[in-house]
Amino acid sequence: MTYDPLAAYRRNGATASAEAPQTTPEAYRPYSIAESAQPRLWLRGAGEADHAPGYAAIYDIVTDGRTGITLALTGMVIDIDGRNLGTLFYELTRQRVEWIRVFDPAKWAEPDAALPLVTRIAVRMHRAALSPPPVLH
Repeated sequence: MTYDPLAAYRRNGATASAEAPQTTPEAYRPYSIAESAQPRLWLRGAGEADHAPGYAAIYDIVTDGRTGITLALTGMVIDIDGRNLGTLFYELTRQRVEWIRVFDPAKWAEPDAALPLVTRIAVRMHRAALSPPPVLH
């Protein structure tokens, strides 16, 4: 018999199991809402790299109320596409969204049609932000 250091703490008749517990896969969550305003918005799955722009840089938030949100920032525009994004828009205006994540069908089962789903996050740089600053003489 092998030594079981936790034997004194187990219920009568229970034994240690060598098998890993069965876990259910994590459900898809398109965004996370904080209790208070956040300094940055983490965009997960936004192309090749994640982005985390500061809320202070966002000067306009535009939506059609259902399937799309556009964030206008100093130096870039961020397009968020999906469905049922009304609550996300409202929480963005309150600066309480911690992160937004794109749905990946390889990781998660498709959520119910009534639930929010983010299908794309596209980050576009403004042309002025990419050009070198003017030379002052």
